[in-house]
Amino acid sequence: MKEESYHGYNIGDIVYVKPDDWKVLKGRVKGFQMVDNHLPIVECKHPYKKGEMFSRAFDLERISKKKTITIYEWKIVPTKYTYKE
Repeated sequence: MKEESYHGYNIGDIVYVKPDDWKVLKGRVKGFQMVDNHLPIVECKHPYKKGEMFSRAFDLERISKKKTITIYEWKIVPTKYTYKE
């Protein structure tokens, strides 16, 4: 079985993601989109529903292998978000 890898991420990697409406979440790469940019699909604990998981493809600016993610708000202002357990 061939191991998939895109954008420096492999299936099974632990990553940190910053959804639009929540703080930084810890997740695991479950796969990649089959079309377009092959964005990583990350599975995380659901922030609002205890015990549930969700999967979503995240833009590359919202995913990182480090606990701190820098997102450029309004395309000019760098804002740092850090994962906290």
